[in-house]
Amino acid sequence: MSRIGLLLPAHYAFARGNGIRQEAVLKAQGLTLLGHQVEFLSPWTVPDAGSLDIVHFFYGGLALADIAAVRQIRPKRLVFSTTIDSNQGFVAYRLAAWLGTRVAALHTIPGEFRRQALLADAVVVRSEHERERVVTGLGIPAHKVHLVHLGIDLTGIDAPRAAASSERDGIFHLSTFGQPRKNVLRLIAAVGPTGLRLTIAGSCPPEALPAITAAAKPFPAITIRGFLTGPERDELYYRSRVFALPSLHEGTGLAALEAAARGCQVVITKNGGPPDYFTGLGQLIDPLSVPALRAALVAAHRADAPPIASAIAARFNLQTCATALQAVYQS
Repeated sequence: MSRIGLLLPAHYAFARGNGIRQEAVLKAQGLTLLGHQVEFLSPWTVPDAGSLDIVHFFYGGLALADIAAVRQIRPKRLVFSTTIDSNQGFVAYRLAAWLGTRVAALHTIPGEFRRQALLADAVVVRSEHERERVVTGLGIPAHKVHLVHLGIDLTGIDAPRAAASSERDGIFHLSTFGQPRKNVLRLIAAVGPTGLRLTIAGSCPPEALPAITAAAKPFPAITIRGFLTGPERDELYYRSRVFALPSLHEGTGLAALEAAARGCQVVITKNGGPPDYFTGLGQLIDPLSVPALRAALVAAHRADAPPIASAIAARFNLQTCATALQAVYQS
């Protein structure tokens, strides 16, 4: 078994619930299940040279601009997990990458991604969408880029509640919902006139909250909540009939996977990584169309659809996805 060090940008030490940090934690859990020794690397502890088989770093970009320094501890392999949620066109993405690597005074995020991807022995992506961004947008050789789906933690799931549908009602949205990318104003516009119950929860900066609150005010069935504890979040997963994530674009939709594993029907954006995870298991929608979003939500709420929890659990459990990542490490 291998000794693996995982590395995040330092600012994620202060980012509770951040999706990139959650991805790293989930990968650590899966690798541990396979018997590997996993360490979270910190600048306060310097590993002995040659003591790590793998150093796997997440996110990249300007926050890890000096990642080449990892070579000083002589890991056998350096692996990079990209986080490219953007639907930016390939030409613009490739131009930004080219400028960032050819013009010394100009630092661009795609330019740093390209440097780091070329430096790494392998690049891990979460979806075909992300693979295209890395290969076509950044110009990274296809043989270096490996698709490994994100696995989710299934421990503690109440299987009978996940399978039950008769007591479920309403729509649940969980995200950093103050971000324009999360598209919450269109979600409110889509759900409000239907009278269906909608609960919006997560984190929201104070400056974004008034506009969202004002949009929801005419609709008494819409509730806006803040940060949820794990039990509070799970209770809403089990009680809700539909989980909605109509973002302008998403990397994977981790919260939607968690909701689906607990029995929710899923309505999610077609932009980004979700088609890899929800084709045949949820409704993929155009996030810019309020009528299309409303129709999908109403249909999902009314449908006597078969539970998708078992299919999600079979495809995206920690051990299955960690086995795919292990193969990348060993290739």
